Amino acid sequence: MLGPDGLAAAFEELRASSAGLFRWFVYGRSRKGEELWGVEAGEGNLVLLAYAFPQPDEPLGGVVLLEFARRLTEEPRRAVGVRWVLLPCVDPDGARENEGWFLRPLDLGAYARAHFRPAEGEQVEWAFFVEEPGWRWKEVLPETRALAACIADLRPVLLVSWHNVLIGGAYVLLRGWVEGLAPGLRRVWEDRGLPTHRGLPEISFAEELGPGVFRLPLLGEIGSALGGEGIDDPAAFLGCGAPAYEFALRRGVEGAVVPELPLFVPAGVGDEGNSGFTLRELLYIQWREDREAFARWVELYEGARGLLTAQDARVRALEAYRRFQEVQLASRRAWLQQEGWDRGARVAEVVDALHVASYERVLPFGALWQALEEVRWPQGEALREAVEAELEQRLSVALSALRAWPVGREVLEAGVELMCVLGDAVRGRFDKTGGLW
Repeated sequence: MLGPDGLAAAFEELRASSAGLFRWFVYGRSRKGEELWGVEAGEGNLVLLAYAFPQPDEPLGGVVLLEFARRLTEEPRRAVGVRWVLLPCVDPDGARENEGWFLRPLDLGAYARAHFRPAEGEQVEWAFFVEEPGWRWKEVLPETRALAACIADLRPVLLVSWHNVLIGGAYVLLRGWVEGLAPGLRRVWEDRGLPTHRGLPEISFAEELGPGVFRLPLLGEIGSALGGEGIDDPAAFLGCGAPAYEFALRRGVEGAVVPELPLFVPAGVGDEGNSGFTLRELLYIQWREDREAFARWVELYEGARGLLTAQDARVRALEAYRRFQEVQLASRRAWLQQEGWDRGARVAEVVDALHVASYERVLPFGALWQALEEVRWPQGEALREAVEAELEQRLSVALSALRAWPVGREVLEAGVELMCVLGDAVRGRFDKTGGLW
């Protein structure tokens, strides 16, 4: 993977050697003063805006956009009649906090010890202004404001937000006219050897349009679904604003795509065979183990709170996790008592609920360990050692049960092909003036 500096150097080299195909532009500054930059290729009213690092621990999109830009130099016809606008890193500050694990061969142990994901409302993609009954958010980040200006000024016909799955199979979320592409999209990654994710969906209430393809939920739909799961105040629960795709759709953008390709693929993630569990049995096991791990984490966190600096983004992320998990565990228990959970669970769902979830429970311990790194008082050092011991013990158990391997170039090939498919779909839907055929 590449961080902000590596991406900037690679894109600048590409721009300088592309005989004028790419144009470099700056569209704002980050919270720490870094330039927010992008490149564009092509001309006309048909704008496709794609960006990466919407969450700073998801680096795949940056290198996908770089590989796609290289494809444009080899096949410049793909920039005829359309204007590609690529933003390879919309959160350079957050990306730099994660370089300790992704500027090296991919390793789940390194991720657990060095990853950083800020609180939801401090993620560039989830901090757009919103003022609706029951959901208000005014704390718009500089990076979010800059991205909003790009969307408003460019009025793209398609917005592509490049995410990645840490451990799992591939899937994609769609909204608008691109939903018509749902039946064929899975072939893009399956033809390159990546399995379609058939485990537990990341967004349990997102409508499935086909295997591995879901409809992006809007803010009101998210609130209603969370309310149906027993969460009384969804806005406070998530602690964020509107997502970028909703901001775009409200301003006339007709389609949005969120690709989720994996960094690690676990054995069985695409297996639709019956596991012998009912889904209720499986999710209860996961809930009990989540509750146990969270109780231990809270015990350690309570011992650390007085030593941590409240102004630190890592500490705010810990507080957000605690608030989120307390509410979520309580609501899940009630939710699982409802009807609809007695179908047979797929093998892929067991992989998620028992093996992937075991690894994911390690991550809050890693985040706490990192937050304690700057504490130099004797009691802080002793506590950090205790957290480290807990982290390493849980990590060892999780990795011994999780058979997962890092992806290779096939994930970049799938990402580039998906960009090409989307570009072709835009050309097939719109004429050169931006009107419908």
